[in-house]
Parts: sequence; C-alpha cells; structure tokens
Amino acid sequence: MSSSLLTSIGMASLGGTILGLSTCAYLALVGKVSGCSGTLRGPYLQLTCQTNSNAYHIVYLGGLMLGGAIMQYCYPQGYEDGGYRADLMIFSGILVGIGTTLGHGCTSGHGLCGLARWSKRSLVAVCSFFMTGVVVASALYPALKSEWEPQSPPSATAPHVSLLYAVFGVSFVFISYGAYILKELAIIASILLCSLAFAIGLVLSGMVKPTKVHGFLAINKNWDPSLLFVFFSGLTVNLILWPFIMKKARPAACPAFDLPQATEIKAELVYGGVIFGLGWALGGVCPGPSIVGLSGEYGMSMLIWMGGFFIGAQVAVVVQKNWLLRGSKSGTEEDAMQSVRHTDVIVDCDDDAKVIHPSGASSSSSSSSSPSSSSSSS
Repeated sequence: MSSSLLTSIGMASLGGTILGLSTCAYLALVGKVSGCSGTLRGPYLQLTCQTNSNAYHIVYLGGLMLGGAIMQYCYPQGYEDGGYRADLMIFSGILVGIGTTLGHGCTSGHGLCGLARWSKRSLVAVCSFFMTGVVVASALYPALKSEWEPQSPPSATAPHVSLLYAVFGVSFVFISYGAYILKELAIIASILLCSLAFAIGLVLSGMVKPTKVHGFLAINKNWDPSLLFVFFSGLTVNLILWPFIMKKARPAACPAFDLPQATEIKAELVYGGVIFGLGWALGGVCPGPSIVGLSGEYGMSMLIWMGGFFIGAQVAVVVQKNWLLRGSKSGTEEDAMQSVRHTDVIVDCDDDAKVIHPSGASSSSSSSSSPSSSSSSS
C-alpha cells in the first residue's frame, strides 16, 4: 500500500470522525438529526413560499458556507482546481434533487444519522443509492473518466469563477437572518458550532472533491477505497455516542428532542435512492459537499450543480403534491395543498418528526421556526 493512499485513508478517517462528532453534537445540543439535503432544499422552498420558515436550516446552511470559506483559506489543498462540465453538473444536480426529495435524505441524513438510529428506512435508502452509485459509476468510468477530471485552465463548458468573497457575504446573511428568527443565543451558537465542524470534516475527508468520489464509486484497477473510511469512522462514532445522548431527558440548548418517527418502508425510498445514486455517480457531488465546495476554485461548477438540484427538488415537490391530491379524502386541490403546507415529507428527510419531551411523552411536529417544534432532516 502506497504512502499516498495511507495518507488519504488517514485524512478520510479523521474527516469522518469529525463528521460523526458534529452530528452527535447537533443531536446533544439541538436535539435534531443533521441532514444536508433538507438543509439545502429547505431555504429554497421557504424562499419560494412553499413551506413554513425553518430557521435551523437557514443558520446551518450559513454555517456550512462559512466553514467552507474558512477551510479554503486554511486548507486549500482540500479542494480541486479548475471546473467541471456544466451539462454534467446540472443534470447530476437535477437527479440528486429529485432523488433526495423523494427518498427523504442523502448520505448524511440516511447514511451517518439514519443508520446510527438503526432506521430500516435509512438502510433501504442507503443500499439503494450506494449500490446504484457504484454500478453506474463503474459502468460510466471508461467513457467519462476524462470528463470527470477538473478542467484547468477552465473551458467555456466548465466555468471557473472564484465565489469565495460572495460565499463569505451570503453566509453572514443567512446566519444573521436565521439568528433574527431564532433569537436564542445558545441555539444559534450550537447550530453554528456543529455546521462549522461538519464543513471541516467534509473538506478533510475529501468528500468535496468530485474526482475523489468518482475514484471511490467507480470500481476499477485504480479504485480508491479511502472514502469508505469516512463512512465507517463517522458511523462508528455515532453508533457509540448516540445511545448515551438519547438517555438525556432533553438536548442542552432546546426543550425537547425532535427526531424522525416514520417507520413504514415505502417504494419512494427505493426509487428515490436509485435516482439519487444516478446523479451522485454522474457528477460526484451530493448536497453537503456542494455547499462547502462553493468556496473552492470550482465554485461556479457547484453553483451550477445547485441550480440543477433546485430544479430537481421542485419537480419532486410537484410530484408529491399530485400524490397528496390523489390521496386526499375530499379530492380537492385546496385540501391537498393544505396537506402539502403542513407535511414534513417535502422539506425533510423523513415523513414526520417526533418531539420527545422530558416527561417521556411524544407528539408529532410540523416544520416551524420555534425551538420546540422545528422538524429535522434525517
């Protein structure tokens, strides 16, 4: 085993451990599950008035962006130079947007957090997107190997514009706006601490490098197994610490735990996972790394990917609205839209959230900005 591979595995393990500690801290402090697809999709749906405001998503998104910008200054080798083909990025984003919305989660919510909760739904989703990603990336590797490499100097098909200062500015806007809504310093500081740590873990682990992701998903003679250590180290931390955290009566900064409660295995978990896996294999990008990667030299490519993600998420929301319309008892569009406004299935990674009170009673909560009843991503 080469020294470079050993170094890569070591950094992946370190980054994965930080990711695990970040998600554990988020659970212990805020009482929620860390889910990057909901964090990215939620503010878009809030901005377009399709769901209730969720200040947790807004602050966490700002923290991820700020963490990525800081890491670009402190650890620029964690990013790649150049840009990626715009058509691959936008198509990948569309597929991931559809898949993570229909499948209720991505690698963070389902992978690191869902499996740590022994969620059967998350197990189905992870198997669906991971197996699809491996099969598709391995099949496409001979044809797209050169296209998956960052183009430097950038070409007309792979825009290359530094967004670092813009990311700094936008991150402060998100954080300030979310803080204005929340108004509780302990909650704001907790969210920022955890999101900054999550961004650091992503950069150190190599997850923000699409070529690294492709090197892991595409099985071939040059296979890079290092990202497997990201997953195992992060999941191991969660499996060890989560049971101790859940013995607490309440999280440190919030009045109650706010965790997913859905248990039904639905077909959408499978085909949502498959669609997500297709997009992940094609672009080598998933929601968390796209946010943190905005500060890299390939930031414009990540921005283009996000544009595709929002398109895909919107398509999935329309599909879900139609499902709710067909399934509503009265069959009226008004009732279906009312159901859409008050369901967590669109914004978050699981259907509902269970608010676990100190007394031990539990209740279902919808998405809101109040500290005691904001639904989480998982």
